[in-house]
Amino acid sequence: MEQRKLTAEELKLMAFYHQFIALGRDTEVAARLIILRPDGTRFAGVSLSDRDLDAVTDRLASLNETKKALDAEEAALGVEDSFDRHSAEALAIVRDVPEKLAEPTQSDVDEVMAGFESLLRGEGGQTA
Repeated sequence: MEQRKLTAEELKLMAFYHQFIALGRDTEVAARLIILRPDGTRFAGVSLSDRDLDAVTDRLASLNETKKALDAEEAALGVEDSFDRHSAEALAIVRDVPEKLAEPTQSDVDEVMAGFESLLRGEGGQTA
């Protein structure tokens, strides 16, 4: 059977789902999340442990605080001024990045490979 390609929205949902399953390997289930497509059909489900719930809650709280601060800053500056300033800052960072990036270590490579293998296992893929 031919498998259809995922839509851009489904790819975003898949990336979102994989962030949850990459949290840890705890087998204790403290909560289950169901991810639905915009039309309400089920896309995926994931189980979270207490530790996963704490980690996700802390990160979301931090993200929300950051978003509130940025929204307040943009409101004070005006959207156009804020966008221009952030664009200039991003351009300055990109221009300086090559000098500031450290060479990847074997540990960095191992971590990326472990994450990739975990991702494949989550999709039903097999690793060597």
